[in-house]
This record gives sequence, C-alpha cells and structure tokens, in this order.
Amino acid sequence: MARRGNRGQHDEVDELPKVKLTWANIRRSLRLFSYLGNQKIHFFLAWFF
Repeated sequence: MARRGNRGQHDEVDELPKVKLTWANIRRSLRLFSYLGNQKIHFFLAWFF
C-alpha cells in the first residue's frame, strides 16, 4: 500500500545505522560475490549498463 503525504521525507525509523568499514565486513561482502561463480563478469556488466 502506498504512503500518502510527506513525500521525500524519511522517518527516523526508516534510517539504517551506518556500518563501519572493517576487514570482517569486506570479507562478508566478498563471500556474497563468491556465489556468482563464473557469472561475475555478466553481473558487473549488467550493473553498469
């Protein structure tokens, strides 16, 4: 269902906390990309084009 009113304004509830950039977080993100396997090139090309 669509919300009405206050367009473009975010509630504090909608905001996610900022995440610190650590080596552990980088390793987690790389693990997510490992599931792409041989399709990594296609994923990044589709991401930009």
